[in-house]
Amino acid sequence: MKNLLVLCSLVSVSMGISFGGDANKCASSPCSSHGTCTNADGSFTCECNTGYVGDGFSCRDVNECTEVSGFCGNGASCTNTPGGASCSCPAGTTGNPNVECVEITCPQLTPPENGKIISDKSSYKPGGSLIFRCNDHYFHDSAKHGFPMYTCGNNGEWSGRRLVCEGTCRFACSAWPIVKGSPPCGCESSCKKNGTCCADYNLYLLNCLMRF
Repeated sequence: MKNLLVLCSLVSVSMGISFGGDANKCASSPCSSHGTCTNADGSFTCECNTGYVGDGFSCRDVNECTEVSGFCGNGASCTNTPGGASCSCPAGTTGNPNVECVEITCPQLTPPENGKIISDKSSYKPGGSLIFRCNDHYFHDSAKHGFPMYTCGNNGEWSGRRLVCEGTCRFACSAWPIVKGSPPCGCESSCKKNGTCCADYNLYLLNCLMRF
């Protein structure tokens, strides 16, 4: 009889039979591959992982981009991924995609000294250009300073060559009355009408020349 009990004990060990505890019901992976199994006393539970929905035995991916309102920030692009999603700011915008993406623009510039901005706008998008021009009687030397144009970059900053308006006459000073009457070269007495200096060629024709 004693030998029989020893034999039975050996058999129970070799067969993996447990007489004192509950077997792990999750060992056979009864839940969905996208779920989590929790073993309990005499039973088990299945629950879908984050980003999936279902009863735990069958779980499907949640499309956060279409099923979750406001998953990404305002103006952001949403890309669904298994178990989640990613947010990004589309080209031409910047910001925190989880909060808001705003359009990239370059700030409005102050006109250069003695110059003006042509086709001035409140804002400029990347790739937009800004051209300058000197005021009357001032001159920009492109050979020395380059062509005066700025381009709005993708980083929202301007790049290029700024206008440099030098304090010279609109036309080179010479013996011509119409030129000698162009400030800041000075105004010849023969190029005045009613005590007013004729500033350039057009004013000379309309005012100074008419006095003869």
